[in-house]
Amino acid sequence: MFYIESAMRISYEVGLQEGFGPGFEQGERRIVLRLLSRRIGEIDAKTQKRIERLSLRQLEELSEALLGFTQAPDLKRWLSIHAKRRAKRKA
Repeated sequence: MFYIESAMRISYEVGLQEGFGPGFEQGERRIVLRLLSRRIGEIDAKTQKRIERLSLRQLEELSEALLGFTQAPDLKRWLSIHAKRRAKRKA
């Protein structure tokens, strides 16, 4: 009985972790987009797609950086710099 309970607990914990990660990232992305739109106005579709491709770490960095944004070009400049960093890491 102990082994069955342990296996069920492990399965439950793994399921939580696998489900939690994508849900958390999606929520973070939604919050960042809302904050950006309040800070600099409406975000165009192309820029939204660029934000959707960011990793969780990049989203966290963007959530801090956006506090200093005053207009859309600030966001586009930030995305250009960080997209280059991401491309260099992959190479």
